[in-house]
Amino acid sequence: WSMETKPETEKAKKAREEAAKRDPEDVAAKRIFPAPRDTIATLAPMQGTGWDDPRFFSDGRRLLLLRNETFEDGTSARDLWIWDRETKGVRRVTHNAAIRTADPFPEGDRAAGIRCRAGTCDVVTVALDHGAAGALSVLAPGSFEANFAGVRVSPDGKSIATARQQNGRWQIVTIEVSTGAVRVVSPDDGISRYEPTWTPDGAALIVVSEASGTPQLERLALDGSTRPVSRFAGLTSQPEVSRDGTVWFLALHARGYDLRTLALDSAATGRTVVLADSLAPVAPRQRTADARPFPTSEVTSKPYGVGRLGATWLPNVNLSAEGQSQEGAVTVSDAVGRFGAVLQGGYGDPAVWRGGSLALTWRGVRPSLTVAGFSTRHMPSRQELEPSGTGAFDAEYRGVSLVGERAVYGTSGSLTVRTALSSGRLTSLALLPAPCIECLASWAPIAESTRQLVAGQVAAVRTYTPKGRARITPSVAVDAAAGSTFDSGWLRTQVQGRLAISNWAGVGLDLQATAGQLTAGAPTYEHFALGGAESPYVDPLLLQGRWAAPGQAFGALTGTSAFRARAALMGPIAPFVQVDRVGSGGAGQERRLVGFESAVNTPALAVARFPATRSTFGIAMPLDGPRAKQAVFYTTIVLTP
Repeated sequence: WSMETKPETEKAKKAREEAAKRDPEDVAAKRIFPAPRDTIATLAPMQGTGWDDPRFFSDGRRLLLLRNETFEDGTSARDLWIWDRETKGVRRVTHNAAIRTADPFPEGDRAAGIRCRAGTCDVVTVALDHGAAGALSVLAPGSFEANFAGVRVSPDGKSIATARQQNGRWQIVTIEVSTGAVRVVSPDDGISRYEPTWTPDGAALIVVSEASGTPQLERLALDGSTRPVSRFAGLTSQPEVSRDGTVWFLALHARGYDLRTLALDSAATGRTVVLADSLAPVAPRQRTADARPFPTSEVTSKPYGVGRLGATWLPNVNLSAEGQSQEGAVTVSDAVGRFGAVLQGGYGDPAVWRGGSLALTWRGVRPSLTVAGFSTRHMPSRQELEPSGTGAFDAEYRGVSLVGERAVYGTSGSLTVRTALSSGRLTSLALLPAPCIECLASWAPIAESTRQLVAGQVAAVRTYTPKGRARITPSVAVDAAAGSTFDSGWLRTQVQGRLAISNWAGVGLDLQATAGQLTAGAPTYEHFALGGAESPYVDPLLLQGRWAAPGQAFGALTGTSAFRARAALMGPIAPFVQVDRVGSGGAGQERRLVGFESAVNTPALAVARFPATRSTFGIAMPLDGPRAKQAVFYTTIVLTP
């Protein structure tokens, strides 16, 4: 906004004159606060996130800004941007740089900043020119014993002023840009000083000092001499000095913050008023003679390992077109999620997934590794809604798997790679007589064989925000698996594409398409089977041919090639239309499904020992098949470490 004081409007002048005519002896009204300023330029939030810590370049036209960039995994980091208020354009300078604050050099080709990572904060310089934009170099490294905060470049660009925390207090230091030499400016009086900013001549700094017991402004000369600048009953912070020597700062009082100004040549030079220790804890104590020293004995360190483990027990109920099941799970995790385990088991209707599994995840290495053992029984031919043909998919599946996962997150996208190895025993239950379905000890298996496979998945997500008005998120996932089942080899590939378009309120359109192909002659068990719920015990990489649709019977469509198209409105409860097809040409078969669905994926909350979940709730109605136009309510929850 403009610095110029707005002149009195004709309307206000006329109202003041009329009030004086009505009562000439009345005291004229006096404005307490300044008149509103005229806005020169406004930069609206982008992608729902605003801009912080603006700093003018020397040309007065451009501003250096900071913006909190959120990654796909929920973490965030601050990056540098440049805003040209005349062209109204913004340009990103850094990517995942974790810059806390920054200040441009007078030449405008680089900036000084504070970068914080892994508990330490360094003083860095960042290139701003187009050719080398984002190039970062460390000028003064921080450590666990000495960290930096706040940075201001001197008027001549040769020095940087910052605050360094060391030995329990903040002290002002300057850093030579050419050599990186650090020089302490604060006097050795045990008083904390921080938030430095240069005077126009570069001969002194205006800092926030706690000499009086409350944060007040102070002039700190480069030789270490000090002079009080402000005396407010409240607190002062974030001083800045304009070219004419006016100090701008924030003053905190009971109603909040006020933006105030103070001329340096008019600041009082009296003695600092120190609040008595009797006012503690409202005001901090000044005397430190009674302070207890921190023990200097060396603290023995040890590896974190798996940390301190804790357990949580969770019940679970799944309901789909196949039937209902009841499960129970015990989850174990440390406080930071390096190790996780989920032991679960369940029982229910004959057609649902029954059995149990134990999955152990170790995130102490990259990629993370998950070892799992499982024993399941699935007989979709017994589902009441729409029995699955000859029972070729009825089987008992027992095995182990090793899954590796590596995810790389950026501020506008992510790339995830998952691979799996598995070996197990597959027992066909296709001809098991109906009366013996629930007999767990007296049946004779029809066919038993090993099922071995190797599988992989690569998934990429990218988010675009044209003019900051909408989110356009395309994604693609490519899956491949090869293995042997019933002594027959097979190869499966499938591709999924997705396009989500929404506003910042989360309302929009979600379009998905998936296509898959299986080699001819593969065992029937490996055919694509569309419908039914996701297995809660077996990793989806091992069952890529099972395309879940809880509102539709398992195996509503089966074949060696499959295609699915889905369109849904985005929101808490999303209406959707889904079309499935297997085969090609005139021999192809098709099923349609409509409904309302809510899908929520939550990461593991390690500190609460709560596992990651994939939850789906909804109601759907098939438009084709034996149970066309009959609504099905479903709820499925899958737990993973």
